[in-house]
Amino acid sequence: MSLPRFLNRVVDATAPVLGGLDRDAVRARLEASSVTLVGGARAEVGPSRDGFLLAANLLARLYPRIRLQGPEELVYAAESEIVLVNPIADVAVGDEQTAATLGYEASVDDGVSVSARGWNVYVDAAAERDDAAAAAAALMAAALGVSELFRVVFADELGDRGRRSAQPGAFNLVTLGEPSFDLPVAATVGVGEFRLVGAGAVGQAAAKTLAIAGVRGKMVVVDDEKVALSNLQRYVLTRDSDVDAVKVDLLRDRLMASDLTVNPVEAQWRAGLVAKRLPTLVALDSPEDRIGVQSSLPGPIYNAWTQPADVGWSRHERFGEEPCLACLYWPQGETPNRHEQIAAAFQQHPLRVLAYLVHRLPIGLPLPPGGVPAVPGLDSPVDVERWMQTPLVDDIAAAAGVDVAALAAWRDGPLADVYQYGICGGALLHLNVGEAPREVLVPLAHQSALAGVMLATQFIVAQVPELAAVRPLGAEARYDVLAGLPQVFARPRLRTRNCLCGDAVFRAVYGGRLDQEALASRPTAESTTEAGAA
Repeated sequence: MSLPRFLNRVVDATAPVLGGLDRDAVRARLEASSVTLVGGARAEVGPSRDGFLLAANLLARLYPRIRLQGPEELVYAAESEIVLVNPIADVAVGDEQTAATLGYEASVDDGVSVSARGWNVYVDAAAERDDAAAAAAALMAAALGVSELFRVVFADELGDRGRRSAQPGAFNLVTLGEPSFDLPVAATVGVGEFRLVGAGAVGQAAAKTLAIAGVRGKMVVVDDEKVALSNLQRYVLTRDSDVDAVKVDLLRDRLMASDLTVNPVEAQWRAGLVAKRLPTLVALDSPEDRIGVQSSLPGPIYNAWTQPADVGWSRHERFGEEPCLACLYWPQGETPNRHEQIAAAFQQHPLRVLAYLVHRLPIGLPLPPGGVPAVPGLDSPVDVERWMQTPLVDDIAAAAGVDVAALAAWRDGPLADVYQYGICGGALLHLNVGEAPREVLVPLAHQSALAGVMLATQFIVAQVPELAAVRPLGAEARYDVLAGLPQVFARPRLRTRNCLCGDAVFRAVYGGRLDQEALASRPTAESTTEAGAA
């Protein structure tokens, strides 16, 4: 048996992308899939070695059978990486036929070939020069290669978005345009103190990129959660043995050998954590949480996210002058109430769901007599009395077409918890129970890695004047993971009407705060005299 124990979460991530396949069919396809990873001589040392091992890491989070080819020591290291993720993976060395092949710094005839030179990434294309790869480019090549390999393995299921032949392309991570060799690649970059908010999939990939890139500084990591079994599907710094580890502590431990000093803060983000303005990397899941970070005025912000078919990244360095982080997520219309979201997920009447939330009832009990609240504009159905006789869990099971016994473990849970852990957390989706809202759909491992690498790249580029000078003018960029190269990454973005960055009172407070900080940091006459005397 070579399937990872987090397989259900892999299916959660894969099924929405494959569209028409039901979960059982997706599981069967994953069980039958196998891939080959080939490493070239350049992958033996430096950032390219780290890129090759990242490719092995990402493949292990999706495919149960992996064949390895390349220099002996490199193959051994990749095998070790794979079994740390999935101890029962079927890993072998040799040229056995598999569904698809990824060549990392190695050209393959029938598959996907990727490489990195300087800040440039190449897919199925030859590099113009033989420069050493920037760390971010080496890692991006790995994530892109695994992404393209997915399009090969599941080409039939993806239809016209599948990959059936070479699709050459190349781009520069800094300019997001054509390859260029005029940009410096520093061995180390000093950044001072900064924050990373969110130590999940995107945050871990960003932290790994910063560490491999030789970034020197103090990173304050903020997250209040522990690693769950389902997280192993896409968290690149986690191993099979890391379930229940505190996320921020795990990140600190994994980066112990790097030039980054990691200060773990096991807490939810809140304004009280902002004692001073610092660059802040945001790797959070929800729009509300991102707006919360912006409203706390932490300083320059660098952001990245994943969606079912694309990943994106953005920068927000001049509040009130350019689109802020909240501009990307500011609601533009009426949003559904929580009871409406839950009702849609479970295919139940909104009034019934509201009643369970109000009474905080376990779903294994029927509503009490008279337990249905009167809500203007929300009429009761003709069979409302049935709600006082039949537990909600029975109708949830019926809507999903499963035996109610399959939900026995959830009977004593309040509806809010069943939704949070069963739908948003994915624990019920493998039974076809409920439907996850689009914003909580699980990304594939390579999607999170792509977003994390670009999150770190934005921050590194902002610290190096020669690189910052050639960045795209737009604050936002996106990559369609099912389209291949070439693509247009940069996206124009205007400030959003009614966003907090346009609020006169809020901006006055923000401006006043900046003035106070500037005054506090200005040297006094006494300190100047002391410095001169020294």
